[in-house]
Amino acid sequence: AEAYLERVVHRARKEGSSATAALAAANLAEMLFRSGRWAEAWPLTEEVLAGAELALQRAWANAIVAYREAARDADPAASRQRAEDALREGERLGAAMVIMFASHAIAMSALPTGDYGVAATALDRVAAITAAGGAREPGITWWQPDHIEALWRVGRGTDARIALARYDEDAARSRRPSALAGAQRSRALLAAASDEMETSAQNAVDRLAALPCPFEVGRTLLVRAERRATFGDLELARADAREAMVLFASLRAAPWEAKARQMLATDDPFAPLTPAERRVVDIIVAGRTNKEAASDLGLGVRTIDFHLRSAFRKLGVSNRTELAAAALRPR
Repeated sequence: AEAYLERVVHRARKEGSSATAALAAANLAEMLFRSGRWAEAWPLTEEVLAGAELALQRAWANAIVAYREAARDADPAASRQRAEDALREGERLGAAMVIMFASHAIAMSALPTGDYGVAATALDRVAAITAAGGAREPGITWWQPDHIEALWRVGRGTDARIALARYDEDAARSRRPSALAGAQRSRALLAAASDEMETSAQNAVDRLAALPCPFEVGRTLLVRAERRATFGDLELARADAREAMVLFASLRAAPWEAKARQMLATDDPFAPLTPAERRVVDIIVAGRTNKEAASDLGLGVRTIDFHLRSAFRKLGVSNRTELAAAALRPR
């Protein structure tokens, strides 16, 4: 697939067919992204945006770019806005595929920060589209495990199990290793017994590592770490969290690295924050205004506001005074 897509991209560029080059580059970038070659995927992603000429092309390009941006948290305010803009445009155009990718991008921005209600609502929309249109091919976009996780975390256990049963059917029909692994990860998350959880999680890790698919391996390790801690295996849980953190750091998946780090931290009051949120909080606690922090960090004021609101929510504070007090807690 990689060799074929590279030839298409090269020929389309040579012949000046920007739309064809953008479409092939989008598929090539998706393959590189899924297999953990994120640094190679980003230049192609930029080409996709540059080559999108029609409204439908632009909406789809923004949706897939927003998903990748959300995974690495380059600028959470911008990636969420890009996804929401793509969603509105997809709804205006009646483009189901755009709506699916944009909704998954919104969910991706919400999952690592604990906004599970937002993620569940976004992926409910994807589930409705696939059910209505019969597009239950699990290789289009890997949304099903995220949907099951979001449902389970917001207390919709019955819905999560129904979604898992449907996903099992689709995975078995397609025989895709990625889908079979995703179903195993979901089963590990919902498992009631330790041995069932261990077997399902290990099957998922083995399948994903063989693809390879390091980001999804990291996601699975986080699930296993959480469930191992629930069953009392704290040392093994910490080992999984450390391994996941290393994987996410190698990909520069900042929000997921922070989530893994949070599972390992016990005495840092700012442990729940992502690295980007931590930088903003540190400079605000030092007495800088939002405008000054934006200038110092080379970010927009809107991005500073986004990080600060997210940090307030995670730390359970409502103003700068309480934030400063949190910074003085023993570490």
